[in-house]
Amino acid sequence: MANPRSTCVLLLLLFVAGCSIHPIPDDVTGLKTSEIVRRIRCEARDGVRKKIAEWLIYRGSIDDPEAAKLGPLIYDDPRALDTLKQNQKALKPITLKYINYFAQSVISYNFTFDMTELNNLDATADLTKVFKSTNSIDTLALGAGLDRSRENVRTFTISDSFGVLVYQLNASSYCDGATHDPNFIYPITGKVNIDEMIDTFVDLTIFGNLGSSSSGGDSNASSKGGSTSSSVSSLNAQASAIKPAPASQSSDSTGGTSSMGDTITFTTKLSGSATPKVVIAPVTSGLVDASLAAALSRTDVHKLIVGMSVPTPNDVGGASKRSLLTQIATATGSTPKERSLEMIAQQILRFENRRFGPSSLVFSP
Repeated sequence: MANPRSTCVLLLLLFVAGCSIHPIPDDVTGLKTSEIVRRIRCEARDGVRKKIAEWLIYRGSIDDPEAAKLGPLIYDDPRALDTLKQNQKALKPITLKYINYFAQSVISYNFTFDMTELNNLDATADLTKVFKSTNSIDTLALGAGLDRSRENVRTFTISDSFGVLVYQLNASSYCDGATHDPNFIYPITGKVNIDEMIDTFVDLTIFGNLGSSSSGGDSNASSKGGSTSSSVSSLNAQASAIKPAPASQSSDSTGGTSSMGDTITFTTKLSGSATPKVVIAPVTSGLVDASLAAALSRTDVHKLIVGMSVPTPNDVGGASKRSLLTQIATATGSTPKERSLEMIAQQILRFENRRFGPSSLVFSP
């Protein structure tokens, strides 16, 4: 028969071994923080690459033979971006103008990893003594518990221009092996659909008037067709509906926007428990039974806030003065990077403060 004391000690050691004094993403995802960031940045690079390819395909359908050759190549193969860099001079001026304008856009990522571990141990033991004179049994129950918790919040922000994503990341092996399918247990380690964010962002900024069509076709098709179609053939079919805003003008003047932000939150909780019990028979005097209830849980809240912005005329003369409420509603920085970071700040201001209540947001003249 196993010694109840050694059984309890062994179980305790097993649970302690699974604990983390300093919770980090590696504990449960198996990936270092830098690897998670790499996957997100490379997914953003692929989103930018496809958008450039769609623009080239559109321009090739009009009057740019070089764009017609490069577009499908870049759409299907990330390595073909090197060909774009080498053949820029062969592109029509208007084609290259938009690519260069597009390259100045900035995407910023704010990461928050909130990790909490709970380790609870509760032991009980029943002691008995038989009184032979009365044939009565007295029982004494003893119990003890040890509850522990640890939490670590890791947060940081990085920024990339679209030009850096397209040319610098592609020029190295940084993104080799970074493409992954969705991970439904820890989503931030897999594909999080940043390409859709970039697709929508470009529609709302550079192509702010995409919905207008001189042919009077289906407005729903044109608003999401044209340069944003996932199919190259559909892209060519919708080419006539695209009327991009002049690259030298602010998107605000065409009904679009200069900045956009998304907040994505993933929560995963893992838990487990065990309750071994030892019963001593026959009972005469001493230990009747002993048990140890052990519970372990790990909760990970992974948050990604993405802010994006394109260049505007205000970048030259500085941001225009606006009221405080307008600054909360729109990004007013003097550069695309500043505005992308302001979009992140707006998301935090709008949604993070809900946990503290309205009184925490105070406006002063």
